[in-house]
Amino acid sequence: SQPRCVAEGAMPSHDGVGAGKLDRVHKGTKQGLLMAAGLSAAITVILLFLNKFLFGFFTDTPQLIHLAGRMMRIMAVGYVAVSITQVLGGVMRGCGDTVTPMASGLVELIMRVSAVLVLPLFLGQTGLYFAELCAWAGAAVLLMAVYYIRIRSLPKTDRA
Repeated sequence: SQPRCVAEGAMPSHDGVGAGKLDRVHKGTKQGLLMAAGLSAAITVILLFLNKFLFGFFTDTPQLIHLAGRMMRIMAVGYVAVSITQVLGGVMRGCGDTVTPMASGLVELIMRVSAVLVLPLFLGQTGLYFAELCAWAGAAVLLMAVYYIRIRSLPKTDRA
């Protein structure tokens, strides 16, 4: 589902840039973000409320189900950030910008490693789960900022 949203975000961006019709890029990006955010929100709700049931398919150990459920409750809220990174990264690659998505991956790595080294000191094992959220958020913030700056730099007639 995420790859499909990325493809739908990248296709209009490639076609729109090639044809000089940037309104297609913006429209495709908005549609891709809405679809991905909606899907991520639905998955988040399912994981928040059905995590113990879902993990019960893989194990019958109560401690493991409890631990996995706690991890999912924390990490599920980050799935919207993941969908943003996937869509905006796909759009930027479709527009010919491969550096920004690569930089977002680097930011994600740096945030993840830094947070893994620091957060467990204060939050214990739970800090590991929050480290993943920090990484996803860092990448999403970078991609949103670059996309927003690029939209503002376009002539008003080219904006959607």
